[in-house]
Order: sequence, then structure tokens, then C-alpha cells
Amino acid sequence: MGKNAYFQLIEEEEKMYLKVYEPEGDGEMFQVADVTRYLDAISFPEYDVTKITTYLDRGVFGEPFLLWSEPIIPVGGKCIVSVDPDGMKATARFYPPSTGGEEMTENEIIGDLRIAGVKYGVKRKAIEEFLFSFRHHGCVV
Repeated sequence: MGKNAYFQLIEEEEKMYLKVYEPEGDGEMFQVADVTRYLDAISFPEYDVTKITTYLDRGVFGEPFLLWSEPIIPVGGKCIVSVDPDGMKATARFYPPSTGGEEMTENEIIGDLRIAGVKYGVKRKAIEEFLFSFRHHGCVV
């Protein structure tokens, strides 16, 4: 089993960058839509989707991508939940905190699930295991 790619907002020299962590093994790369969905969810000031697309398509991630020429208020870890139209399956994508942001808690994840309309089948033990793995082994989205 591989490790999926993920990204994080990092602050360096009072500028905000998008840092990409590439997939490992048979892990999958995220899509541009995942980045824009996240930036919209945190009300990021402005971004150029064309430039982000070009950066991601190039596939060279040694240097982070400059998103904003000023620091932003640190953003905590985020969970964005999508529920299938039939309401039988929910998918959560987790995003690490930005530089200086707080990691998510179990209660925040459960709150995000409830806001998305998930009422049944929430497995607290699975959330605990995910958070443990996330904190001790890096992002495992």
C-alpha cells in the first residue's frame, strides 16, 4: 500500500507557498480541484488556478509554489467531506495545518461529518487510529 500525495501551505520569509509531498509506492496524486476546493474552503485571499495547474502538471516539486506574497493567519488542519448523491457513502479528504496552524481533533472531524449530513456509521476508533497514524507517520490521506 502506498502513500497518497498531499500538499501543505507553508510560510517562508513572510510569503505563503504550496508545498507538495509526492506519492509513495502506488499512492495517488491529488488533483488541481483538490487544491482549489481547499483554498476556497479556507477563504484564501487570491490564487491563480492556471499557474497552480501549470506547476502541478510540470511535476517538479523540489521548490514550493509561491501562492501569496504576504503571510496569512495560520490555518488549522481541515477535513472536507463529500457525500454521494444516494447518501450511502461519505468520503473525507484531510489537509494538514499550515505553518503555525493547529492539527485537527477527533471532535472537529466528527463535527465536519455531521455538518456534511453524516449521522450513522461514524467509527470513533477509526478516527482515533487515523489521527494517531497522521501524527506519527505523516499525512495519510
